[in-house]
Amino acid sequence: MKPAKLTRGAVSLTAALTLTAGVVLALPSVATAQPNPFDAYEGKKQTQDSQGSNANANTARDCDCEAKAKTGPKFTNQSVTRKKDFLVGATSSMSFTTSYNETDADPISNSTLFIRLAPNFGYFLMDNLEVGGSVGLLWRQIARSDETNAVGRDLTFQARGRYHFHVTERFSLLPGLALGGYFGRSQRSTQALQDGMLETIDYDTRTFGLIAEGGLEIGYLLTPDLQLQAGLNAIGLFGGERSQLEKETFQVRTFNTSLSIGLAKYF
Repeated sequence: MKPAKLTRGAVSLTAALTLTAGVVLALPSVATAQPNPFDAYEGKKQTQDSQGSNANANTARDCDCEAKAKTGPKFTNQSVTRKKDFLVGATSSMSFTTSYNETDADPISNSTLFIRLAPNFGYFLMDNLEVGGSVGLLWRQIARSDETNAVGRDLTFQARGRYHFHVTERFSLLPGLALGGYFGRSQRSTQALQDGMLETIDYDTRTFGLIAEGGLEIGYLLTPDLQLQAGLNAIGLFGGERSQLEKETFQVRTFNTSLSIGLAKYF
């Protein structure tokens, strides 16, 4: 009977040891399956920091875009008057001026109307130094007597040079000189016998001469490549009229001081 009791005790002890070993082996796997609370916290913090950095970057870009939109494009005079740049434009002038005209009798001097439209071009030999020329149309009244005037219509051509002094980023002073010539047509009258009666005969003449100009203009950049130009110019025309009817040349001189205005586009 005693040996049987010993055997049942040994079996019970063996079962207890086996159960204990199973529990011990199962505990590490359960512990391994549980997430580490500290690791989860660190991961969440990194995600929030990354999202915050991206939001700040997007906000900074938006602010830069808004600032650029408010300030507009950046441009200066220096960016359009560099060596090898060039421009095209047009200038108009209108004023009352003094004209000296030689007639069959006595010279006449009076105030006459002066209108000019001159397309022009320029090329920068060096920074701010422009050389170029213009070809334009000129209308002027030429005195014939105390009561009558004729209209001279001439084509002008000039070579010119200007220097661009930059006062601010958009304002410039443009002093310059120009020299060239003009030619065209006008009209004169003479007294002649027609059927035994003295009548006034009108006839055309050829006009020609030298044109000299000096002036000071102000330039203002409206856009990065478009400039408004306006200023004061002194213009002198020294020439004459050739009459084919009377085989004679009359001297005509015009001195003009006028305000000019125009536009120039830079390339």
